[in-house]
Amino acid sequence: MVVIQFISQFVAIGGLVYLVLALLEQRKFSAVNAARAVAVSELADRAPGQGIRCAVQGVAEPGSAGLLTAPLSGQPCVWFLITVREKWRTVEKDEGREVSTRHDKLRRTVDSPPQFCVRDATGLAVVNFAGTDVDEPEQSYVRTLSATESPDPELPAVQVKVDRAKRDHTITWREVIVPPGRTVYVVGKGSRHLETGHVVMGKPDRGPFIVSTLPGAEFRERTVQRMKSRYLRGVSLFVVGAAVFAAIEVLVNPTS
Repeated sequence: MVVIQFISQFVAIGGLVYLVLALLEQRKFSAVNAARAVAVSELADRAPGQGIRCAVQGVAEPGSAGLLTAPLSGQPCVWFLITVREKWRTVEKDEGREVSTRHDKLRRTVDSPPQFCVRDATGLAVVNFAGTDVDEPEQSYVRTLSATESPDPELPAVQVKVDRAKRDHTITWREVIVPPGRTVYVVGKGSRHLETGHVVMGKPDRGPFIVSTLPGAEFRERTVQRMKSRYLRGVSLFVVGAAVFAAIEVLVNPTS
């Protein structure tokens, strides 16, 4: 009973997590609906420093660092990100039963400068996205090794503790990129730079900053799907978890 009640608490907490994720997707959806789609030339005609919240769509081009080569795949790109994750499983005894817990920790990241350009039919805009994740980048490399294996020299090194208690212990290297010419959809603050005069898309004063490799219509549709799915999962898990917990509480303490 105690174990089931404990699990039901985690189910309810998982429901709350899904509800938070759904709210984040709803926030993105609201930002997309509120942003007016503009051409880069319209932003170029504005006075320097006078930014507006807007959406720009075009194709990716190299930023100030030039055309890059992804370190692990060797593919040309305008931006790359390498993540190194450690995964393992632990098993503990609880009232005679084995309880398995999975662990997943990010151990290292390697990335290029958070900047590239987007070109539409009317001009070029610099996208500065420091602190913002790129939505749906292309996976260009992935490799998983046992934590006891020696990785290739070209793979970013990480320090992990090898322990017999860590079962199914692995290290995964994953590289994602934005290739040149890939469609890019950006929702943020568009303006002309005060010093250079270049059109820049940056973080807005309020609301999320969106940099996606999906076209605007597809990004909007996928956001709605995620929002509905996460709301449904969140409500379902929370209701089931709370109901099971309450039922066991009544059975264990019928007079309370």
